[in-house]
Amino acid sequence: MIERTDHNDEQVYSEIVHAISYYASCSDKENSLNSEKAVEISQSALWKNLFDNYLEAYDIALSKSE
Repeated sequence: MIERTDHNDEQVYSEIVHAISYYASCSDKENSLNSEKAVEISQSALWKNLFDNYLEAYDIALSKSE
């Protein structure tokens, strides 16, 4: 993950260049493994996996607003 603030533009540019260079130089096998890992990670952000937490947070917010 690349952290972004109001004062680290050069660092962000450098990290983006590094990431692009890394992925551009990966072998087909590495690209395949990276894609599989990306899919695996993305599954955790699906609504069906977040919905129970959303309901719990909503209940907590309601109870604190009373």
